[in-house]
Amino acid sequence: MGNNKFNRSEQCAYDNGFKVVQDDNAYNGRYFIKKNKIWIHNIEALKNELNVTSDKELKKRGYHIKAYYKYNQL
Repeated sequence: MGNNKFNRSEQCAYDNGFKVVQDDNAYNGRYFIKKNKIWIHNIEALKNELNVTSDKELKKRGYHIKAYYKYNQL
């Protein structure tokens, strides 16, 4: 059961088993997590925001790199 207030990326995360965590500092005031890894909405924007250059650096910070590439090939 989805939430009509989710954007496309958030709905994809939800549909693929990621749980919603409310956080005022996160994108849209919430983030999505599964097995302690965080869903990525836009990898280039995230890298810019965190001032990192590689996927490896994001992975170290707990982001779900595999899910990003799997579900963003639409």
